[in-house]
Amino acid sequence: MPANPSGALAASIGSLRWLVTLYRRDQAPADDLALSETLVPLATVHADIQGSRPSTLYLSTQIDGPVTHFIYIRWQDYPATIDVVIRSTQRPDGSGMRSELFRVRRSTEIAGRKRFIQMECELEHTRTTPDDGDGTRNALLTEPYDGAAAAPPGVNPL
Repeated sequence: MPANPSGALAASIGSLRWLVTLYRRDQAPADDLALSETLVPLATVHADIQGSRPSTLYLSTQIDGPVTHFIYIRWQDYPATIDVVIRSTQRPDGSGMRSELFRVRRSTEIAGRKRFIQMECELEHTRTTPDDGDGTRNALLTEPYDGAAAAPPGVNPL
């Protein structure tokens, strides 16, 4: 019997308070033999984002890539195609948006029920962006990181 047979969230449904966008990350060869990335939006959903320990340990040995956050969303039929989750929030000084890009390492259904998904994610990077549009995110949050030229004056993308 699972520890949580109902498949409900440990917190209430009201904990899904962050508006995030789920993306598939497409990569193709670039002209300079590097990679060119494109973020393809899949869905915009409400999520609960919680920090975790920065590594998975077994008998005091790190055995997996770093998982820095757990992200919970309502069940979706395509968790295997979700490569990244992006959350954008207004910066306290009003200088733009703080956009966080989370790489999805694993996703599982809570208690095997089709109610919620828990995604184990790694925070790849955080950038200051002028807005939370898909075009801005593709310019400033994907390889190659040449987004410094695309940032508006006075906004440091790094």
